Amino acid sequence: MIFARVTVVAIAASILPLTLAAQRGPAPRPIELGVDAALIHESSDNLTSTRIELPVSRFRVGFFLSDAVSFEPSLSLQYARVTVENPLTGRDDTSSGTSYDIDFGLLYHFSTQRSQTQTFVRPFVGIRGFSGEGNHGSQATFGAALGFKQPLSNRLGARFEVGFAHRAEDEPSFPSTNVLFFALGLSFFTH
Repeated sequence: MIFARVTVVAIAASILPLTLAAQRGPAPRPIELGVDAALIHESSDNLTSTRIELPVSRFRVGFFLSDAVSFEPSLSLQYARVTVENPLTGRDDTSSGTSYDIDFGLLYHFSTQRSQTQTFVRPFVGIRGFSGEGNHGSQATFGAALGFKQPLSNRLGARFEVGFAHRAEDEPSFPSTNVLFFALGLSFFTH
């Protein structure tokens, strides 16, 4: 009789955790929080610029839809104020403005093992906008990037990415622009 009771308790103790785990469903997927520094080269018909944006050029959040695919919105926000002395009048001319970039990317990871280096491709679409000194506008952006993630610890990783973006024309504020970029970032995973 005692053996039967011990057997029933042992079976219940081994089945109960499995039953509770099954009721909870699959483990939640991690969320990737990241920041990137960037080297950016832009060119259009009448403008060429190269910028280095340190320490952070954008903030991104990656929501894993599966082990290989994540949806990643990102935001970049800049404010600039420039004062230039006019040599003809001797007065200072000041202008300021705010610009933003909002992108929506879909990362495909060629490997699903986060503990190893993961190569990925990231097509994206977005919108860029500017407002300042009575001038404002926005333009559509689309592009793709190729990169890899290198784990630094269990929940921290480095990210390297090179890409191309095309920004559509929105006259008179924005001419059509092609952008080449290299980004170096840090990612924190929630679990």
